[in-house]
Amino acid sequence: MLLLLSPDELAPGLKDLELGDLPTSKALGVYWNTDKDEFEVHISLREKPVTRRGVLSQASQLFDPFGMMQPFILPIKGLLQRLCQLSIGWDEAIPLDLQEL
Repeated sequence: MLLLLSPDELAPGLKDLELGDLPTSKALGVYWNTDKDEFEVHISLREKPVTRRGVLSQASQLFDPFGMMQPFILPIKGLLQRLCQLSIGWDEAIPLDLQEL
């Protein structure tokens, strides 16, 4: 049920209230766009070598306190686990077949 009030029925502080563009709030590395009521994740990845160390460095930059990015993070963790199983060194190039994952 939608209830509309006339301007005369509003509290004095709300009569001249102009919301305009609402700000984006940030908490725990996650942005909340209050205007659209959406969560946003801002990522700026730098070019890293395609090594086990480089993959771990990229994966460490993703902070996901709410678990919303798990569909993207889990394959990276699986790749790191596979590299450990294959005894790939920290600075060795990752095999081409695994680079495509």
